[in-house]
Amino acid sequence: MSPFCGMSGYVKQSTNSSNSNNNIHVSKHYAYFSGEPRWGRSAHMTLTYAFSGNHMIDYLSSDEVRDAFQWSFSRWPAVIPVNFTESDSIFTLRLISMFPRYDYSTADIKIGFYKGDHGDGEPFDSVLGVLAQAFSPKNGRLHLDEAETWAVDFKSSKTMCCEEYKGTQLQSNFK
Repeated sequence: MSPFCGMSGYVKQSTNSSNSNNNIHVSKHYAYFSGEPRWGRSAHMTLTYAFSGNHMIDYLSSDEVRDAFQWSFSRWPAVIPVNFTESDSIFTLRLISMFPRYDYSTADIKIGFYKGDHGDGEPFDSVLGVLAQAFSPKNGRLHLDEAETWAVDFKSSKTMCCEEYKGTQLQSNFK
């Protein structure tokens, strides 16, 4: 099975040996977390996200990656009552260093690029396998497979797969 862009499951056509009609089989490729963990917020919540300073990719600029996530997260409020904001709580260090710093440890969603066995019990399987892992609310880790070649060029004819974190539009570019 190949990953699909924006699909929560897949449709498989099969033929029944006793009947010549085609049957449609729909499978869900997700599960609810036990205890139904949720971010405890008001009816219209704002979730923060931040990028790992130690686990980014070097062939895309941090601005390109941030813009892709910002664009994606900005689409959510049209559908559900949630906003996303990039965490930036170290204002004085930002002024001193002239580089934005993000409070990664307290962000609701913690984004980073990892490869292989990276210590969370869910190792990546290299190129063309698992593209990303998202952990339950309150944990909030979003790991993207560093072994993939990621792109933010949404018009590229070489783009074969789009991995979404409920809408996050970073694309894996297979050559």
